[in-house]
Amino acid sequence: MSSKPEFALVTPSKESEARPLVVLLAWLGARRRHVRVYSRLLERNDVQSLTVIGDPNDTIMGRLDNIHDLAKRVIAHLQKEFPGRRIVLAPFSNGGCYVYEYMRVELAKDPTAINLSGVIFDSAPAAITAVSGAVACGKLYKQGSVASLAAYWVSYAFFALMLGITDRSAAFKDRIENFPAICPEMYVWSREDTITDPEWVEQVIAKRAALDGADVRSARFHGSEHVLHYKHSPRAFTKVWRDFFQDKLGETLPAEAESSDEGSASRSASFRKAAEEEHADACSVVDVKA
Repeated sequence: MSSKPEFALVTPSKESEARPLVVLLAWLGARRRHVRVYSRLLERNDVQSLTVIGDPNDTIMGRLDNIHDLAKRVIAHLQKEFPGRRIVLAPFSNGGCYVYEYMRVELAKDPTAINLSGVIFDSAPAAITAVSGAVACGKLYKQGSVASLAAYWVSYAFFALMLGITDRSAAFKDRIENFPAICPEMYVWSREDTITDPEWVEQVIAKRAALDGADVRSARFHGSEHVLHYKHSPRAFTKVWRDFFQDKLGETLPAEAESSDEGSASRSASFRKAAEEEHADACSVVDVKA
C-alpha cells in the first residue's frame, strides 16, 4: 500500500485560496513529477491546484467501477476540504477525462455537490479505439520498436473485443457531448495529435457549443503533440490559461510585473511581449458559437 496521499495540494499563497481551485485530472500513466509541471505553472500564477492520478490499469483493463469510485472520492474530498469553493476541472487526455465523465455522472444526481465553475480539456476527449489505445500503451510503456508497438496493438485489440470497447466509445462520446452546459469549457488540442483524433474533438466542440447556455472556447495549438502543448509553446499555453481565468471566470491573475523587484518587472514585461508573439503563431483561440 502506497504511503503517498491520494491527492496532492499546492497552495501558492493565502490569496490563491480565494480564487477557483484547479483540479488536475492526470492522463494515463502520468506520475506526480509529470503533473507537477502544471501545478508549478499554476503556482507561478498564484492559482491553487489539486492533482488527481488514477491507476492506469483501471483504464487499460476497462475497470469502470474503479474509475467511478475515484470520481466519487474526488467529489467527497472537495466537499469536505473546499465547501462552496469554485472548482475548475482540468482533464488531460482520456485518462483524466474518464474521471471527469464519472464526476459529471455524480453531479447529475446532485448538481450542488461541488461548485463547478469551469472545465479545461487538454488533448481530450479522444475516441476509444484499438489503434489509439495501442499508441497510448506504447507511449505509456516507452516501447520504441515496431515489434513492441505491434504486440501492444494486438493485445489492445484483443481487450477491445473482450471488453466491448466499441460500445464503450459510443457511450463515452454520448455522455461527454450531452452533459448539461453548466459552466465555461475550453478545449486545448491540435491537428498533429496522433492519439486524440482532431475531427472527433471538433465534433464534440460543435455539439457542446450547440447546447443551451453553452460557453465553449477552442484553443488549437499548431505543431504540438498529445499532452505536449505546454512543452511545445509554454508562453502561449500560459496565456491561454490566464485568458480563460480572466474572460470566463472573471479572475485577473497577478502578473510577475507586480513584483517590487525592478529586474523581475523587466523580465515579466519581456515575457508578456514574447507571449503575445508566440501566441499568434502557436495557437488559434476561438469562442465557438452554434
